Amino acid sequence: MGDELKNIILKYALIDRSLKNAKANIDDFICEEKEKASMYGISSGDVIKYDLDTCSYNISDFGLDTERQCIEIRINYYYKNKYIGYYSALYNPCNFEILDDYIVIDL
Repeated sequence: MGDELKNIILKYALIDRSLKNAKANIDDFICEEKEKASMYGISSGDVIKYDLDTCSYNISDFGLDTERQCIEIRINYYYKNKYIGYYSALYNPCNFEILDDYIVIDL
């Protein structure tokens, strides 16, 4: 599955798409949570560094007869070389569209 997953990620540019979305989401966070961001000196997304954390194929069992499969790409956020959280994008393995995405900020 490793090589197949790598080929899919490259073919559909999932890392590039996730990085673009990670930047947009941190910009939205900074805009919507100005007070919290400014408490830590974060005034724009330009000061944030990004690092690919994981690329994985996940199968989740939601109970009964339901199963959800996705490809997850996780991008870490760093500010002044300190980890501050991550962005996660979950892609549908059939059409490679985003099923869900979210950020977690640990300030």
